[in-house]
Amino acid sequence: MMLKKLKSNQSKIIIWLDFIFQKKKMFELQNKTNIIYKYNYGI
Repeated sequence: MMLKKLKSNQSKIIIWLDFIFQKKKMFELQNKTNIIYKYNYGI
C-alpha cells in the first residue's frame, strides 16, 4: 500500500515537473519570438 502511494506521488511529481518544463519552454520560445519580432519590425 505504501509503495503504491509512493509510486503515484512520484508520477504526480514527474507530471508536474514536465508541465513546468513545457511552460518554461513555451515562455522562452515566445520571448525569443517577441525579441525577433521587435528586431525585425522595430516595434
